[in-house]
Amino acid sequence: MKKIKKVSMVLTTIAASVLFGCAVSATPTGLKQIGDTTNAVAIDWDDTTIAGISNYAVFVSTDKDRWDESTIVEKSSGFVKSSEASITNLTPGSSYYVKVTEAAVDSDNNLHLGKWSDYIEIVTKPDDASFTGATVKQTAAKKGKVSISWQAVNGATGYEVKVSKNDTTADATVYADVTGTSLDISTNSPTYAGVYYYRKSSTGYVAKCSEGKQAYRVSLKPLPGKAKKPKIVSENVVGGVNVKFSAINNCDGYQVQYCKYNGKGKKNKYTATSQISLSSLNKKMFYKVRARGYVVLSSGKKAYGKWSKANVFCMDQTRHNCKITDASSSTTKKVKLAWKKVKGAKNYTVYMSKSRYSGYKAVATTKGTSVTLSSFNGSGFAYDQNYYYYVVANAKVGKKTYKSLKYNRDGFHFYRKYY
Repeated sequence: MKKIKKVSMVLTTIAASVLFGCAVSATPTGLKQIGDTTNAVAIDWDDTTIAGISNYAVFVSTDKDRWDESTIVEKSSGFVKSSEASITNLTPGSSYYVKVTEAAVDSDNNLHLGKWSDYIEIVTKPDDASFTGATVKQTAAKKGKVSISWQAVNGATGYEVKVSKNDTTADATVYADVTGTSLDISTNSPTYAGVYYYRKSSTGYVAKCSEGKQAYRVSLKPLPGKAKKPKIVSENVVGGVNVKFSAINNCDGYQVQYCKYNGKGKKNKYTATSQISLSSLNKKMFYKVRARGYVVLSSGKKAYGKWSKANVFCMDQTRHNCKITDASSSTTKKVKLAWKKVKGAKNYTVYMSKSRYSGYKAVATTKGTSVTLSSFNGSGFAYDQNYYYYVVANAKVGKKTYKSLKYNRDGFHFYRKYY
């Protein structure tokens, strides 16, 4: 920066084409802004190097009509290509206009001016202490994109948005340059974003906030993918079932919704993991259960992915509903099993085996609530033989058949006695 001297002199505009009898005064060219702070700008122009002219005068205006003297810039010895000036005491985030001319001082201390350069707009850096990472918010998450917004900064004419895959500025790239205070960013993966506010002049010079004044490392969450159909893992001790589903990447949590087989009585539960327990279910009813992932936006509102396909289930009927009402004897040689009606069931199937842990075969299917058995594998019940059974309720939803749980695969048993 060249030596800058403030002056207070009587200004005399040169009407002639010479300056103190020297050569014709040249018009300074190449005037441009080269630096900025919140309250100062630096400018530069081409040095005209006219013999006998030792100074330049810089004038500043807020409206291009009234021009105030700003500085007198002295040429330095050996400085022949350009001159510079710094203009201070300006307002943050503001526009001013500046022009420059050659100047000389006569023996009476009068300042004489040469030809003016064209004026240019100069700008100071906006400043907003309240603009932090917390002011940039994710407002929505949709398929393939996220939406962000931020507070307006006084004096800013635009905002540069940078994105990064990692929590660092090292690999940040400019995504968009906008004049508003919101933006949609296309992404299907977690993204970090920063917003840099600036003021831009008509010449294209940009006075932008510093790294320390940006809202970088704001984590943006894409919409979770579609969840897979939940699985019923087991019954639990609180009168319900344990539900598990595949984890979804980049997900803050899951919403699990269950209802009666007919879609009525919907209830929602939330979990941070990919499993949850449902309790106090009606043991004689089919239910539907589905799940979806969600992310939590800056406002605390949840943005949800697509629902999974619904799974349909009913609790173990052999344990909770079925009873032997008439066991085999030396006279009847029959066994009657009975149960109460299961809501949502189309029919019921009875399975039987001579082995506790394997070999079960379907021996009867009925729409009623009882069945009488007198044989197995084409033979009547043998004396002192254990027989094992379980009962399954069947529900038809669309083209698919769902069965009640049968975790007692070893079955309940009966046997024929001598009397």
